[in-house]
Amino acid sequence: NSSTFSACCRQQIDAFVDELKRAQGRRTGVEARPGPPRSLHDPGDAHTTNIFVGTLATTIDEARLQREFGKYGPIGSIKVMWPRNAEEASRSHNSGFVSFMERNDAEAAYNSLHGAVLDGSEIRLAWGRAVAKPATPLPLL
Repeated sequence: NSSTFSACCRQQIDAFVDELKRAQGRRTGVEARPGPPRSLHDPGDAHTTNIFVGTLATTIDEARLQREFGKYGPIGSIKVMWPRNAEEASRSHNSGFVSFMERNDAEAAYNSLHGAVLDGSEIRLAWGRAVAKPATPLPLL
């Protein structure tokens, strides 16, 4: 059954990725927090500070996300998922992630910005899986 194979492979890959993160944490001193099973959007983790940002206008970059989301508190990391191939480039939007240093700041941003319009596109927010936080937040822009 292909769905059983797929689920099994996904679990093995997730376990491997977790081990790599733990090894990187030991090298860098930034420990990855163990969490629930991995998924793109993980509403089950009440401690995550990572917000998935969907339907981003293609004009939005990391600096713009930092200016918009940074109003709510210190940010640990920002990533826009730029197109990697022609199919992705043909889409009318991008997506990304904004990870805050503190959950209460992430909740304030989530509650205020879900459905906000940036450069003509209504952004959609969802909780992303937890990621390791850096020792210091990104510098203010």
